[in-house]
Amino acid sequence: MKQRLLTVMLLMGCAILCVIGFFLYVGQDKQPPKISVKKMNITYHEGGDYDSLLKGVKAKDNRDGDLSSKVFVDRIIPTEDGKAVISYGVIDKRKNVGTATRIVKYMADAHKETNEDADPAEDNASDDIEAVDAEAKESEQVAEKAEQDAALEKEEQANAAPDLALSTGQAVIEAGTEFDPLSVVAGVSDATDAPDVLLQQITVEGDYDIYTPGDYQLNYYVTDSDGNTSEARPLTLTVQ
Repeated sequence: MKQRLLTVMLLMGCAILCVIGFFLYVGQDKQPPKISVKKMNITYHEGGDYDSLLKGVKAKDNRDGDLSSKVFVDRIIPTEDGKAVISYGVIDKRKNVGTATRIVKYMADAHKETNEDADPAEDNASDDIEAVDAEAKESEQVAEKAEQDAALEKEEQANAAPDLALSTGQAVIEAGTEFDPLSVVAGVSDATDAPDVLLQQITVEGDYDIYTPGDYQLNYYVTDSDGNTSEARPLTLTVQ
């Protein structure tokens, strides 16, 4: 009877571990927002604003929802066939970066003058172009910083130690009764590995004898696939 009861309790414990592990895993947001670009006939004039380039561009994130208003033009790359590749970017609250591209017709500015005799109107146009270039450069810098932050966060996650929790700090069994060390594990979590993978990497240090009454000291820890080890959790096993 005791053996059957213990088996039922172990099965219930495993089910609880799976549920806890599932919610710990799905709680992480690593998915970048998605940018959708509607196919349109667009002509961009060099030095113009980006309003026409942002037409038909939408962004949606699985956590933050509609991010269409956050989409920015990352860069404009003219090609030799009278077209340009437009690169878009958007960043969610977790600093995940979504990107997309579109090809448009490109009209180069044929009236640029570089001589010193340029009239004030031309100077003003040049100033406008420089302002647009500065804005594009700033947008590019923002996107690059976001990518760097995302890479840094990913590196920090890879170096972060996993966590292991026990349901109790002491277990008591009758002499001669089987003891499953994993029955006292309440949950495991990690930024890299899923719980079902971590459960296979739990180490229990310490010796015990289920036939000899006494107190036995055990230490639990888990190691993830990056080689990071959790803090050891102590358990006192009492055999009566």
